This record gives sequence, C-alpha cells and structure tokens, in this order.
Amino acid sequence: MRDMTPEVTSYRKCVVEVWNDFFANKADADQHDCWANACVELFRALVLHPIDRDEQQLFPDHHGHEREPLRFLHVEPIGTCEILFNNVPNKQFGSWTFERPASITAGDADLRFVWFFDWSWAGQRSFEFILVRTATSTKYPQAADRYALVRTADVKVLFDEASV
Repeated sequence: MRDMTPEVTSYRKCVVEVWNDFFANKADADQHDCWANACVELFRALVLHPIDRDEQQLFPDHHGHEREPLRFLHVEPIGTCEILFNNVPNKQFGSWTFERPASITAGDADLRFVWFFDWSWAGQRSFEFILVRTATSTKYPQAADRYALVRTADVKVLFDEASV
C-alpha cells in the first residue's frame, strides 16, 4: 500500500488555510458552498490525481448527501489511537461516543476514508478529525459498517491499489 499521508496533509493544510484566511467569520451560505465546491476539486487535484483516480461520488458538503467511503483509501492508526464511533448505525451524522471513547491500533479495524470533519461550520476550522467508515473490526465487531471519527494526527492514509 502507498502512503498518501503527505498528499492528504497537503490538502488539509490548503483548504483549512483558505477557509480560515478568507471565509471564517464572514462567509454566508453561498460563499460556504463555493468553498465546499473548491474543496472537492482540490481533493481531486492534490490527493486523487497522484494515484490516477477520479471519483464521481465526491459531493460538496452542501449537497446534503451522506458521503460514501473511498474504499481504496485506508486509514490506519499510528500506535494507539482514540476512535469515536457514531451511536447511530449507518449514519454519518448523529451522536458520538464521547462518554466511552474506544482505542484501536493497526490491525484492530479496517477503516476507510470518508472526509475530514469539524464540529462546526462557523469560525476557524482545523479538520482535526477524519470521518471514516469501519469495514470490519476484530476488536469491536459491533462497530462494523459504522461511521467513526479519528484524530488526523493519530493516523496515516494508505492507498490500496488492490481495492481499485
């Protein structure tokens, strides 16, 4: 598997800086939509282009679609990583397991990249979390097919050519 963490980190840095420098605290809904559209194109250019992929399933946040995981992008913990599972099965939005966070290490779960996550769409952003979908988990079998959050700094993103 190819380590895509540098490309994903570059994308994150780019869109966070654009939001924080030009949109935070003053963007109306239309400006937010423009930024979200640009995020999709920047993801294609900075992350997908180097691996010769183009996903038509990528939608800007304002389209109201729940995003599907990019099955060829695995998210793997670096050491022990805290993970917050969504309490609502098969939903990206809902409540997260703050009261009982879990921890995983590499090999405990097959996590697939969905998108970056921030708690609020207003003000400064950091994309501190990556939204993932758990394909399978040996440590938490009940979490299979659930969405979850992991801290961006605690994981690496890997391209699996066999999943293409």
